Amino acid sequence: MSDPTRQVVLMPNLFTSFLASAPLINPHYSSVREESETWLATTWQCDQKAQAKIKAIDFSYFCAILAPHANSERFRLICDWGNWIFPFDDLFDDGDLRNDSERARSMVETLLEMMQDVQGSGNLLVGTDAEKRLIECHLDIWKRFQSATGNADLSERYKRAMQEYCEGALQQVQDCSMDNTRDIENLLIIRRLSIGAEPLYALVEFGHQLEIPDYVLENDTIKQIRLTGVDIILIQNDIISYRKEEGEDVRHNLIAACRRHGLSAQEAFDHLGRLLAERLERFDQLVESLPPWDDMTTVPVAAYVEGVRNSVRANLYWSLRTERYFGAATVDVWKTRKVDVMVRPSYLECC
Repeated sequence: MSDPTRQVVLMPNLFTSFLASAPLINPHYSSVREESETWLATTWQCDQKAQAKIKAIDFSYFCAILAPHANSERFRLICDWGNWIFPFDDLFDDGDLRNDSERARSMVETLLEMMQDVQGSGNLLVGTDAEKRLIECHLDIWKRFQSATGNADLSERYKRAMQEYCEGALQQVQDCSMDNTRDIENLLIIRRLSIGAEPLYALVEFGHQLEIPDYVLENDTIKQIRLTGVDIILIQNDIISYRKEEGEDVRHNLIAACRRHGLSAQEAFDHLGRLLAERLERFDQLVESLPPWDDMTTVPVAAYVEGVRNSVRANLYWSLRTERYFGAATVDVWKTRKVDVMVRPSYLECC
């Protein structure tokens, strides 16, 4: 390549193990996608630019892989959550709250407060009208979730997952505002929360109407399956999103962490490829070591584990489809696995 400030690296092969096969797609995808995008645009009252971005992202496709067997009503709620989480998460990731701990904390505390008391005022002390409306969008989702499921344990699992996600997002903002850079192991701890994967598992339960006792979901092997699924998603994500994020000076990407600690760009991609392969192998081993349960439990547990697999599939195959990360070069990047990155990104200037 002619630009001396950029270099070409080879991404690891991401389509291995159970990811090699094309995923199932929820049959309600096309119709529900339009309904969900219209709902968010109307409820959030966002401008044409934001509406176009939501449509281009097409997170309903992700949701269609996540919950391929959900009925249209439950699939619609999952899509609403997916379309909502993107603009919400972007505020903390690379948006207006990225360096603003006070506003970020106010937003998170208001969201969680409204989950505790859906009739409360949810007074956002610091924030814009658009941010307030975004929180109200989630409140609408949360009310419908509780009404549709009627399962207090599942509602509590979703609430707990959202609390953990918000904690991770806040820590990420704090690190960014204080220019606190972490090594890869410490960054993994925060990213497991801020990636927002845990709520997906509650949504899988909801979408497929799984009845699984708490003691089963608290089984150590099941917990390790969830954790390994989260790791696979975040490693995939940081490989795929790195090119976009380095241009935005996002420093909490695992590739960036590797490069800050002395690895070349290619070495960093290779290292994450090895971490990914290790997690995929561990996932298979964990599934094989699941303890036996009675017939009433075995079937929903198998569906739950498949839901964790689907969350990983959804992340990868949605990334293949969207132009969010590679723009017009998306098809070529996935064919060749070659991507151009900066030789000297700004986060290395202090190293």
